[in-house]
Amino acid sequence: MKLKTSILLLTVVLGSCSSDEKSKTIRWDNQTKLPTNVDGSAHLGLAGPITGMIGDRLLIAGGANFPEKMPWDGGTKRYAAQAYIYQLEDGVLTFLGESELKEAVAYPGNCSVGSALYVAGGENQNGAVRSGKKFYLEADTLHEEPLPDLPVALTNGSLVFASGKLYFVGGENQQLVSDKIYGLDLSAENGVWEEVLTLAHPVSNAVVVSDQKNKLYIAGGRMRNVDSLSTIYDQLFEVNLHTVSINKIAELPEPVAAGTGVWDDNGHILLFGGDHAETFHRVEALIARINQTTDDSLRNALIEEKAMLQREHPGFLPHTWSFNVKRKQWKKRDDIVGKSPVTTTALWYQQHIIIPSGEIRAGVRTDQILVGQADKNGAL
Repeated sequence: MKLKTSILLLTVVLGSCSSDEKSKTIRWDNQTKLPTNVDGSAHLGLAGPITGMIGDRLLIAGGANFPEKMPWDGGTKRYAAQAYIYQLEDGVLTFLGESELKEAVAYPGNCSVGSALYVAGGENQNGAVRSGKKFYLEADTLHEEPLPDLPVALTNGSLVFASGKLYFVGGENQQLVSDKIYGLDLSAENGVWEEVLTLAHPVSNAVVVSDQKNKLYIAGGRMRNVDSLSTIYDQLFEVNLHTVSINKIAELPEPVAAGTGVWDDNGHILLFGGDHAETFHRVEALIARINQTTDDSLRNALIEEKAMLQREHPGFLPHTWSFNVKRKQWKKRDDIVGKSPVTTTALWYQQHIIIPSGEIRAGVRTDQILVGQADKNGAL
């Protein structure tokens, strides 16, 4: 299933993304890494980590990887409980130390609010979870407190903050892809997650950002389909929390899922990387053929073809786009330098963009922590 695009709107979008409008406004640095292992070897990296800013401290925790073998070679995904703390000062990250979570988790929604980092949903070795946590630091010692459980166990959803509430958007589990937004009032003494709005379609792995007031923006994402290829979305939606309504306001420059994004200080949405699913769709098609065939010889050949596709995965999109919400206009920005990660969370802090670890090819993680310096003149 592929979403249809009107010729008129496509012309407008492509016109606004012309190479003439590309400007050098983000300076990327990929030199900072996750801590090395005890034996001195490089960290494997983490997909779906807990991550956010707690004051001027960066927390990277949990996540998942394949320490023994890749999944197509029989490897098992392992869920981590380690936590790493960095200090960000003048665009430089300094490693301060590590801690350990009470429970391993990966692929939750992450949201920094003041001196706390909130986390909801995600998954562990038993599947999707409903639980959430509040993390904070005292003298660089990590503390965690429980949040109310989500109404449904969901992984690969998004968590944002606006108007005094946390909002959990989309997500999925083994049975469904969610089309709901749930809200939690942080000021309520015995608050619970409440359904706020039904989305235009079910979605996971979207980029969701907040203007910190009364608007949320949902970009791209995907929907798992039964017996057919996943839908990769190319739409940008605006959620008005005041009127409790949702409207499509633009199409993306390209369909994309599992990328990252932030809301900057000048009323722009910045989108980074992501997957247009060309290889992912080819793998899905092979899985469907494997499940349908009764010929053992053909099945084995298809399994090897699928494994080869995944081994030779070309990596994910390096593109960076900014969207001016007021003008409804996209502009191309500097491509990501180094490895372009997906399934992680981008952060905005004092004109800096931080994209910690993530997945760079099918099954492969990176230990890099990308730091981008945005142009201070507000050109974005």
